[in-house]
Amino acid sequence: MVLRRLLCVSLSALAFAACNAIVGFDDFERVGADAAPAEAEPSTPDAAPRDAEVVEQPVVEAGPDAPELASTTCPAPAPAYYPPWKSPAPRAKPCTPSDLTTFVTHEGQTFESQKAAMEAQNAACAACVFTLESDDEWGPIVKTNDGRVFVSFGHCYARAGAPDTCGDGAHELEWCLQKICNVCSDGQSLADCRLVEREGGCKRGLDRTLAACGNNSQIINNTCRGSGDVVAVLCGGK
Repeated sequence: MVLRRLLCVSLSALAFAACNAIVGFDDFERVGADAAPAEAEPSTPDAAPRDAEVVEQPVVEAGPDAPELASTTCPAPAPAYYPPWKSPAPRAKPCTPSDLTTFVTHEGQTFESQKAAMEAQNAACAACVFTLESDDEWGPIVKTNDGRVFVSFGHCYARAGAPDTCGDGAHELEWCLQKICNVCSDGQSLADCRLVEREGGCKRGLDRTLAACGNNSQIINNTCRGSGDVVAVLCGGK
């Protein structure tokens, strides 16, 4: 089996595989099999647009009402709180292929800028795609209470046909990796932090995902590979 890392790849309109792919199923298998991160492929520099977005929002959780500036040294502490998993309900899919292109084009920007660009083109698509952590139902892209942009890979897995246990495990894993590796301007690179912490502070989420998603490699590696795919599955456009 070819072992690969889903780091930031070119944002083609065909694949819509954007920089913030969670991991591919091959990545799950490799992390479980390799004893030391040093055996992994050479580190690939993180893409500038994604790094710029993350650094613009250097915050981590400091309690329910008190966000604070994050340390820029990765890894940061593991999260103490995980939002509860909610199985994605069927919903209208108002987005078009042109909307997906707009989403990918503006992905390196802030949540507000991305949403504004989409609203100018298709307000119904923007309402489906961009949601808040406090909303009753999450869309593909969620602005968290502490200012991060969270991509709902777990919801994509479940909506594409994987069991809820698979979506729930991936939901925990991605939340954990984003919290620990939110800002990596010092210490580990973003890519290395995410790789190492799958077997570190986020191991429980990785183990849960491995156990529940074993029969869904097609969904993880292809259907929901990148954030544009998550938008397409949950809100349409392909």
